[in-house]
Amino acid sequence: MITIKLLTVTVLTLGGATAAHCQPPAFYSARLSDDQTVGLFLEHTISAAEAGFDYDVMIGVGSVRSAGSDLYVDPSAHPAAVRCVEPAVVMVAGREYTIGKLDPSDWKTALWNTVCHAPIS
Repeated sequence: MITIKLLTVTVLTLGGATAAHCQPPAFYSARLSDDQTVGLFLEHTISAAEAGFDYDVMIGVGSVRSAGSDLYVDPSAHPAAVRCVEPAVVMVAGREYTIGKLDPSDWKTALWNTVCHAPIS
């Protein structure tokens, strides 16, 4: 179950050579203090098992100090489900969040944008 910490945590853009080799790029980041940034990244995305959703995702959490040291990566993964079509929804811990009703800077909106608006090459 994703805790309140994960719901309020933000993701960092993992900087430095060590971080870049350990984790995929963050889809969301936030500075928790002058010295610490936390980031969320997709560990994997698959077709949804639950009807009405497009994707099941596993979210990883990592943190780094402003100098790029002391990287911590949460060893567990946090599940969520995403519906790309209207009504656009992200479901976390059994609760559905309608994307259009969330603050655009909310991590669930960033997750939806990342999963549903993949770049086209």
